Amino acid sequence: MRAVLITGCSAGGIGSSLATAFQRHGYHVFATARSVSKMSHLASLPNMTLLTLEVTSSTSIQAAVAAVEDSGHRLEVLVNNAGIAPVMPLLDQDMAGAREVFETNVWGGLALVQAFKEVLVSGGGCVVNVGSMNALAVPAWMGVYNASKAAQHVLMETLRIELEPLGVRVLTVVTGAIDTVVMTKQAGTFRLPEDSMYTAIEGKLRERAEGHEVVPRTTPDDYAEVSRDEQGWCVEGKK
Repeated sequence: MRAVLITGCSAGGIGSSLATAFQRHGYHVFATARSVSKMSHLASLPNMTLLTLEVTSSTSIQAAVAAVEDSGHRLEVLVNNAGIAPVMPLLDQDMAGAREVFETNVWGGLALVQAFKEVLVSGGGCVVNVGSMNALAVPAWMGVYNASKAAQHVLMETLRIELEPLGVRVLTVVTGAIDTVVMTKQAGTFRLPEDSMYTAIEGKLRERAEGHEVVPRTTPDDYAEVSRDEQGWCVEGKK
């Protein structure tokens, strides 16, 4: 049975909606997240395997590769969706946290493609990257996230060129405003450093971090179906 592996499938996010969309369209889905308990809502669906996967850990990635290989399913699509989207002025950004964003949003996706390269090339597979309009629009207070998504876009566009001769398709979807838990996970925890130069607007930044800014947002379920239909995503076969 053809299969897809999707990272970042915790409840309330894009990955979760993609998992159910692919499952409805006849794929065996390997839904992954840092914690399987955050994907419990998917457990009862047929043709759904839940895997623990930390995209910054080579050990965790190799365990996922082994699980897919042992399953007997044919991996056709790899979806790099896992990501971190902190809100923090660049002057106040903790550097260790900044590096973690790049490890997850940029290098984690590349590490997965490298780990699954044999099966992707042998089967003429497809790599889908959930990118962001922040790579182009660069809104304030999300500088590290913006930079990580710009780096992801350039990295994966280069990978698209390099994998095309090997028969592997690479897509990077420039995603807009989606109503996900990623945009609210800082609720109740956002704090500026005591020496921040932005304390006068801390309340506004907290609203941003908690996802309260007034902008139209697409639901994760609508995003999953629209992206699949308009982009192709290799779901109905190679283009």
